[in-house]
Amino acid sequence: MADTEVSSVVSDFIGFLNASPTAFHAVDDAKTRLQKVGYEQVVEREDWKLEAGKRYFLTRNHSTIVAFAIGKKWSSIKSLLKMVWLKRRQTNQDIMHSCYRSNM
Repeated sequence: MADTEVSSVVSDFIGFLNASPTAFHAVDDAKTRLQKVGYEQVVEREDWKLEAGKRYFLTRNHSTIVAFAIGKKWSSIKSLLKMVWLKRRQTNQDIMHSCYRSNM
């Protein structure tokens, strides 16, 4: 990064800090910034209709913000199968670990 780019980023960050005396202010400012660059807000307690290649964020209690992006090759079916496989694998490891402990 050139010095002018660094200076611009630093100035923007200092502006963000000065405008955010509390977590509530920071979340509100971050929310505005994310929306300006194409992030869509999802509501935590509602069903999400996520699409591949899009970016989203959610807030909780106006004091926490979570932003994430969905990859262009994302598939809900593949993701579900992977989560089931990971959970199954974790369960098997837990069983093996508990058997090992009980045999000690």
